[in-house]
Amino acid sequence: MKRLLSFGIIIILISCMDGADIIAPVEYNVSKSDTVSIELGMKNYAYINNELKILFEDVPEDSRCPLGVMCVWAGNAVVRLKVALGSDIKTAELNTFQSFGDSYYIGDYLIRLKSLSPYPVFPESIDKKDYVAELEITYNPFLVRIENESDLERFKKDPFVINKIDLSNDKLFIRVSYSGGCSAHEFRAVWYYPPYSSRPDANLYLLHDSHGDMCEAYLSETIVVDLKPVKQYFNNMNPTIGGVYIQIHQNLELNDTVQYHF
Repeated sequence: MKRLLSFGIIIILISCMDGADIIAPVEYNVSKSDTVSIELGMKNYAYINNELKILFEDVPEDSRCPLGVMCVWAGNAVVRLKVALGSDIKTAELNTFQSFGDSYYIGDYLIRLKSLSPYPVFPESIDKKDYVAELEITYNPFLVRIENESDLERFKKDPFVINKIDLSNDKLFIRVSYSGGCSAHEFRAVWYYPPYSSRPDANLYLLHDSHGDMCEAYLSETIVVDLKPVKQYFNNMNPTIGGVYIQIHQNLELNDTVQYHF
């Protein structure tokens, strides 16, 4: 029954394409916390872990600066995907210019656009059927970026305590404690970049999922958060920015603010 339901969703996904020719799916498996890279041609779709469907629907914009032309900026191309997980069907638009948003999160999956080929060359034009999108699919990622703070509602937020925060070599080292001892606990580092203002801020929400562990041993561990994606994001926005303020939240509660220089 589950398999029939999945194919039903695929049929719905295909029906959204106005009768366009759809290529048979390519199936992939990705383990928990792992990433798989896939290449999709126009109107092709991928089937991930027998549950996630990704259809390369369109490139509605390609303003990337062509080779052989002097431009004031690099430009941007938009890759439009149809994404289905269970009965949830969404349209996602990913950008080659990272600061405009190159990732999309659905369920326990993070979809990121790595590249779009071919690259424009002056004076040639690109036929849409020749586009190939390279995507990275991460299952149950530790690091997640959200576009709206309301997206925090989908994550578990079980109690824990932040004891100490250190910043060194483009990494945050966050010492945490919590009750448990009978099952594995998970943390997620969820980033939200608020609209740019006079002070560049990055909000980090460290969220805890105890998986229902009711045991009472008091446990501690150090969570390591790689800050290089934050540096890359803000440098793309403004190469002279020099650093940002990271507001670190214990679940939804602000715990501390650290200044990250780069």
